[in-house]
Amino acid sequence: MSQKIINVGSTANDGTGDTIRGAFTNVNANFSEVYGNITTLESRSEEHTSELQSLAYLVCRLLLE
Repeated sequence: MSQKIINVGSTANDGTGDTIRGAFTNVNANFSEVYGNITTLESRSEEHTSELQSLAYLVCRLLLE
């Protein structure tokens, strides 16, 4: 999804911008996308961290044997 832009109109109170409801619908959509991406990155990071810990454990075992 691409970023949702809030239309603020040409000048203050000219009536051409988004409604308050429409603007905050865009805000919610933007935050949902950001938090979704953060969750995805966190889960990928945890996967790689556990892989690295496993590899480090194997290397240590090999060095000790």
